[in-house]
Amino acid sequence: MPKCKKCEQQVSVEEMHYQVNRKRDGYYMSGHCMDCERRYQLNYKKKKSNPNIPLELPDDHPFAKGRTCNECGEFKPADSFSISRDGRSFKGIAMNSKCKPCKEIQKAKAFMQRRYGLTYERYLSILEEQNHKCAICGSSDHKNKRTGKLLQTFFIDHDHSSGKVRGLLCSPCNHALGHFKDDKNSLFRAIEYLTK
Repeated sequence: MPKCKKCEQQVSVEEMHYQVNRKRDGYYMSGHCMDCERRYQLNYKKKKSNPNIPLELPDDHPFAKGRTCNECGEFKPADSFSISRDGRSFKGIAMNSKCKPCKEIQKAKAFMQRRYGLTYERYLSILEEQNHKCAICGSSDHKNKRTGKLLQTFFIDHDHSSGKVRGLLCSPCNHALGHFKDDKNSLFRAIEYLTK
């Protein structure tokens, strides 16, 4: 049984920590167990995050008055950008190079591509085909609280079996279809019930 060099306990081979061999393909056994590795990683993250540094922009920060967004090219005030702790930056505080609205748009575009295989340009063309209205009720208000004012988006409706995008819906219509589980028979019964 191997012995951990940190806690000096004898552990099984399965309990030892393995790491990637950068020079050759595969993994090799490091000199310490998985418990010691976990403790090391947690302490490392705590040290790197510098929790003693307050998460606020100092007055003498280079971007204290604001900066130009790398995405939209507009100069915006400092509160339009998110900040984070970073030991490599000025006084341990880093400011994002993209403003919050552009960051939200970037996230939404990435989600559309990842989840539905839909580019943002294709999303806009579908929206144009629907005259910027919900495909079911015809409302121009998307009522999407997830993106709000930062990115005016309707919900992307898709066939759950094939994954094919069917259209863009407002929040109430999208939720209604979800509650009916895309079952046509249930929807027809609901129509019959309403017409009685």
